[in-house]
Amino acid sequence: MNEFQAHEIWPAGTVVDRKYVVQYTLGRGGFGTVYLAKHRVLGHDYVIKRLHSQFAEDREFIQKFVKEAQAIARLKGCPQIVEVFDMTQTEDHQLILVMEYMPGGDLFDLLKRQGRLPIEDSLWYALQVAEALKAAHAAGFVHRDVKPQNVLLGASAKQAKLTDFGIIAEGDRGQATSVMRGGSAGFAPPEQWQLAGKQLDGRTDLYALGATLYLMLTGRMPYGELDLGAWTAAVQAGAPVGVRVLRPEVREDLAGLVGALLEPSRERRPRDVGEVIERLKVCAAPLPVPVVPVAPVYQATVVEAPVVRSAPVPRVETVVDAPPVRVVEPAKSPWAKAWLVVPVIAAALGGGGWWAMSNSGKAPEVVTRVDAPKTWQNPVDKLTYVWIPPGKFDMGCSEGDKECVNDEKPVRKDVVISQGFWMGETEVTQAAYKRVTGRDPSHFKGDSLPVET
Repeated sequence: MNEFQAHEIWPAGTVVDRKYVVQYTLGRGGFGTVYLAKHRVLGHDYVIKRLHSQFAEDREFIQKFVKEAQAIARLKGCPQIVEVFDMTQTEDHQLILVMEYMPGGDLFDLLKRQGRLPIEDSLWYALQVAEALKAAHAAGFVHRDVKPQNVLLGASAKQAKLTDFGIIAEGDRGQATSVMRGGSAGFAPPEQWQLAGKQLDGRTDLYALGATLYLMLTGRMPYGELDLGAWTAAVQAGAPVGVRVLRPEVREDLAGLVGALLEPSRERRPRDVGEVIERLKVCAAPLPVPVVPVAPVYQATVVEAPVVRSAPVPRVETVVDAPPVRVVEPAKSPWAKAWLVVPVIAAALGGGGWWAMSNSGKAPEVVTRVDAPKTWQNPVDKLTYVWIPPGKFDMGCSEGDKECVNDEKPVRKDVVISQGFWMGETEVTQAAYKRVTGRDPSHFKGDSLPVET
């Protein structure tokens, strides 16, 4: 700090505009110094931004400053934007802006303390910034400097507001560049370095929002900590490392949104911040739990069995209720399969079918499912299910099965199934499982491979 700059600093206790008492300096930038001040009468805390004296003497600059400050004041109704209370010149001709004080620091401080944030917190902060940008864009503003340092936090964990709405960054290329060279290179898209300020649109802010969201989710900048030249070369070379590479638990729809926001060409980014808000809300919502319709209930028809010896034949009436079919976690054994080797003897007798459940020599128990289909297609996962009736079965690998694994040997005789159920006709592939549940727990990825954990 040189002698001129030191002379410009207001010490604690300085009375500003006859009503604000300076408490201490919050920060200093290329265009001014920011102070925490207390109202002498009301006792409320405020932030005062004071422009450096060389700008206070520039009449044209002051006119632009006043015009933009008035426009920012029109955004007062947006709860995600830091409020501007006053803009005036002091008796010694110092130009000041009086704004809302946010005691929780900024998002950049939070990231320095915690590293990457929980996914749900990252989405919440991104939504607050997006809502602020929606109001600003509707009023004709392009922020041009969205970054964690400009997201201020309140005393509670769930309060965040966007500040520094480009009041200093004017439309010509030189000023826009000077502001960005202050430390926002990783958040400014390529067009911000190539176009005049008046040619920028809201998609410029969407890139910066994407870089901020990337940082919250991964704890690192999209292209690392680079200077302007290296960053520009990295952007031109290709996309940054995917979010899911650095954090696999991030949902694919969220990772896809971040990638779209970080497109170097603004034509390939989302069309506006409204679309981004809708996609963020979808990403923040829990995945729906699919409800599989219950298979229809079928009544069994009783048929008298023929007499095979002098002993009376028992008469059996069975009601088969198809149980609800639900989505369950895949088997813990990788590549697990099971086959039912069913010794079924069918004979046509008067239009009725026989299901032989035992070969003990006794008269068979006969239940004919005249009205029950053998297969059923689930409308949710589009897979075909086969009805497995109750009875005794042999379970395990058939002889000579080359894909048989140890836990499927030897064949288990007379396995009793007391209630019928629907079984998938084919193995559930990872693509089918993901289509229903929205996730794939398998370690060995492949859409056509079976599900395993």
